[in-house]
Amino acid sequence: MNEHVVLRPPVSLVRPKRVAAIPEETGIRGGAWYEPKLDGYRAVAWCLPGGVRLHSRAGLDLTAMVPEVAGALERLPVGAVLDGELCAVVGGRMEFGALARRRSRDRSRWPAVSYAVFDVLAVPGRDLRALPLRKRQEELRTLLEGSEPPVQLLFGTAEKAVAEVWFREMGAVGSEGIVAKPLGSVYEPRRAGWVKVRHSETADAKLVGVVGGTARPEAVVVDLPDGRRAVTSPRLGSADARVVGGHVAGDVGSEARMLGEVLWHPVGRDLLIEVREESGRHGAVRFVRVREDEEGAPG
Repeated sequence: MNEHVVLRPPVSLVRPKRVAAIPEETGIRGGAWYEPKLDGYRAVAWCLPGGVRLHSRAGLDLTAMVPEVAGALERLPVGAVLDGELCAVVGGRMEFGALARRRSRDRSRWPAVSYAVFDVLAVPGRDLRALPLRKRQEELRTLLEGSEPPVQLLFGTAEKAVAEVWFREMGAVGSEGIVAKPLGSVYEPRRAGWVKVRHSETADAKLVGVVGGTARPEAVVVDLPDGRRAVTSPRLGSADARVVGGHVAGDVGSEARMLGEVLWHPVGRDLLIEVREESGRHGAVRFVRVREDEEGAPG
């Protein structure tokens, strides 16, 4: 084993918990650090002896989708491990759905991408996860010095007032909200204390079935985080129906089931999607998108 590589896949990533409002600086132990919440694929970059690999939070290999990012990271030393967000940029705006076009062999359809790095888990010979965030940031700035697009250091601020401006204004370029992190936090999922505030609250749900044709479903059946099972409404648009159909192709069972008055067919695979409840506990559950970066990940 290369002595410089102290951390190898897989690794548990810190996930921010949702809160209703941006926390005060004084309410975060050790000081606060605020960053825009980007709308892309969470990705870990592994600088290994055989080359750079980029993996999603669920462990999917994304390297072939973003060869220019992997190429730009080759300048980093073997043993470095980064945490960041892969974002598609279309017309100056981040578009989550456009990232799926990177799976096409037709590169003329590929949108531009950027890898915004916000943390470093390891450098050659050292696992940094036990260090406080402010120390990891110092290591990260040194590591990325001289980096150019498509790799960039994600900007942040220690001032809540600045973060509030970003929250109000950056939605126009595709930002989902703000992530707040304690500067004294270690990189450990249960202890980090990262929180996020989104412009509109959505939830991750497990897709368990489809309604209508399997190639272009009319709706999907989901298991929600609170244990309820629901059918999405209104009818899926044509683009969303094609995306869902492509993901479930070959995995839809012939058995028909009923949920209320709706006939549906179960899907024999784990697929994570994002939904929004339109109003209250018994309101409509609206399909938002397939979380293509997190297939099979727990909600």
